[in-house]
Amino acid sequence: MTPATSGPYVFSDVGAAPPSGGWWQESNVRGTTEAMTAGTYRTTASGGAGATNPQPPTSINAAFAVVPNANGTWTLRLTDGCQADTGAISAATLTITAGAAVVADAAVDFNGDGRSDYAVVRNTGGGSSGQVTWFVNPSSGGGLSGTSWGLATDFFVPEDYDGDHKDDIAVWRPAPATQASFYILNSATSTVRVEAFGQTGDDPTVVADYNNDGKADLAVYREGATPAAASSWYYRTVANGPVTVFQWGVGGDVAAPGDYNGDGINDFCVFRSSGGSGVFWMAPNGGGAPTVVQFGIGTDIVTPGDYDGDGKTDFAVARGTAGSTIVWYWRPSGGGVDQQVPFGSFTSDYTVQGDYDGDGKTDQAIWRNTDGYFWVRNAATGAVSAFQLGSPGDYPVGNFTSH
Repeated sequence: MTPATSGPYVFSDVGAAPPSGGWWQESNVRGTTEAMTAGTYRTTASGGAGATNPQPPTSINAAFAVVPNANGTWTLRLTDGCQADTGAISAATLTITAGAAVVADAAVDFNGDGRSDYAVVRNTGGGSSGQVTWFVNPSSGGGLSGTSWGLATDFFVPEDYDGDHKDDIAVWRPAPATQASFYILNSATSTVRVEAFGQTGDDPTVVADYNNDGKADLAVYREGATPAAASSWYYRTVANGPVTVFQWGVGGDVAAPGDYNGDGINDFCVFRSSGGSGVFWMAPNGGGAPTVVQFGIGTDIVTPGDYDGDGKTDFAVARGTAGSTIVWYWRPSGGGVDQQVPFGSFTSDYTVQGDYDGDGKTDQAIWRNTDGYFWVRNAATGAVSAFQLGSPGDYPVGNFTSH
């Protein structure tokens, strides 16, 4: 068996490939009193590596895909399948090498720091279709900026269309087919992208990543003309490329977009009033069985977000009560009982939920039209913070994620 002075030995998922880097292959050429050669060995399942068994059945990488946290108790176990030998381990360490940091995608995040920003648009041009100015103040600090972009009659749809992890200032302008267009100010290059898509009557607030390439895709939801008529989702994953159409929902449904299964692809989901109850109908984009979930009442506002921080969109709604209080309801996709919290006034506030502190969880948040204050309730602690930006008559950009 290996003498006490041998080692150290490093076992790595990216060590040399067998047989040259195989622990079992090395042991077969050492004598009973010889030390195993110190160095890095590729981790293998018990019994040897070989071409058909290059790695353990479960790797540390696979474990982190489920529980992305290095904290906790790590246990080292060894099995010696041979007889008539002895040995001991004098010390062992575990080194976890992290990959490149990936900033979480927060709604209305214009500087790419993983936090939703305070943002309003204002009709500075005057008139029903005047020029609009975007006023943005990062929630992490940095000062106010103003950008003139779009008209008062446009839909405001900021998303990361160029893949630089920063939301781009963008609008969709309704018009007849072939004329309705997205107008996007790319943050990565400070260039303008204008692309015809959709038609008057469409809902462009379903823009999102439909193919998991790290970029938001142009998209609209077209509601069925009658309660029995099918609704359609239209999206384009390549600039000026082909359009994909998916029928989901019927007339009267409200689009409730989000990544409900956490695979990085936006799913097709609608919210339907059925006998006074609210029902989510979700079809996974990328495969899987549709899901029907009764949640809320038919007159609720859909406020999708990842309230429990598990990387999946939760079924969530907000409701105005008889006392004008907004009550937020959500069902944690990670498990547990349904949650609710009163926050905001239904008569004066816009819902602007987002991750304002960068902890990966969607916070309840409102913008108050009477004084221009953002009020944010931290999802983890319940602490409330306030930030003043805007004036009565402005529109809080974060409201575009509510339906």
